[in-house]
Amino acid sequence: MDAKSILLVIGRTDWEMDLQQALMFSIEERSHLSVLAVAIADPSPVGDYPVSETWLEKRKRDSETLASIVAQCQKECASAVSSFDVSSIYPDRGMAAAAFGQRALYCDLALAGASALDDPDLRQNLMDGFLFEAGRPVFLMPDRPLSSLHPKQVLLAWDGSVVASRAARAALDFLKSTEMVHVIMVDPERLASDEDPEPGADMARYLARHGIRVELERLASYGRPIADVLIDHAVHIHSDLIVMGAYGHWWLRERFFGGVTRTMVEQREVPVLMTR
Repeated sequence: MDAKSILLVIGRTDWEMDLQQALMFSIEERSHLSVLAVAIADPSPVGDYPVSETWLEKRKRDSETLASIVAQCQKECASAVSSFDVSSIYPDRGMAAAAFGQRALYCDLALAGASALDDPDLRQNLMDGFLFEAGRPVFLMPDRPLSSLHPKQVLLAWDGSVVASRAARAALDFLKSTEMVHVIMVDPERLASDEDPEPGADMARYLARHGIRVELERLASYGRPIADVLIDHAVHIHSDLIVMGAYGHWWLRERFFGGVTRTMVEQREVPVLMTR
């Protein structure tokens, strides 16, 4: 992927491995790395209620923690790469997704690892901001180190939708350097029609025209959740990456991700490149 500007978002704890992974990616891609340390502020009291000492103390502690993380990250980055910046934001909950999305507008790829994704509130706002507010691809890192940003075996979750098509198109640079792309359809008979009697074949041919080795596989769920089928198959074929579109209700102020998307964001077994 031609990622000349990479954004890593980290939370307040367990961010060290995420940073090392991002530094490795930045060196591999010869890209600028932006590190953003984040926390979401509790809402302030409203009306005539006084501001409590507890609320003020927490804001002070959180701000000090973020400042310490920024200083540590600056030191780590300076010893590893030449082009980087480190900053922090502490938005109120209602403004968090928009704030994260604003930062993501100026990157080619956003990275999120355990330090951000293990916090449910932060995870929801990050994914909302990256995918809906900024429309940027997000690379969800697993709970283990990766040796490269260039996978050899990729599982492309395909269902014939516009969202899935955008994901495949956004991932083309990844896919061109692979040994094999497995186009996976779950319960494809529901998509078959007179106009499209072979679901998935058109996408396989599209990728092949880009010089990509493709294998089309149609799987039956037997009533299991689609996300579980995809994850289990990715492990079975030793996939280095799952590429998929993110499904959610964009017209809601607080977007709710569909079951497959939510499960993929929460799992840590296989890396996921997700786009909207």
